[in-house]
Amino acid sequence: MKTRNIKLLLFFWLLFGYMSLQAQEISKIDSLKDLVNRTPIKSERFKLYGQISLEYIKNSQLTLAFNYADSLRLTAEKLKDGNEIANAQFFYGLIARYKGQQDEALNY
Repeated sequence: MKTRNIKLLLFFWLLFGYMSLQAQEISKIDSLKDLVNRTPIKSERFKLYGQISLEYIKNSQLTLAFNYADSLRLTAEKLKDGNEIANAQFFYGLIARYKGQQDEALNY
């Protein structure tokens, strides 16, 4: 009986811990999105797009991660910033790697 209670307690602890972690990640993404909306199109916005993309990669939301990598690339092209264009390519490669597309990832 005691072992069963311990297992049940452990199960709920893990479940609530996981749910809390997911909520924190969503909150972090929302905060970053809010910052993007308040940040002028400059180097700070590049960092925010990259951070949002990375958070979505961590959450296995690769389509959304790709969208923010695209935002990073488009903004970098608009401002003719070669370093940030390369940074966007890094995120494309990382996303491809997480999709299991190693050959495509190497192209970036």
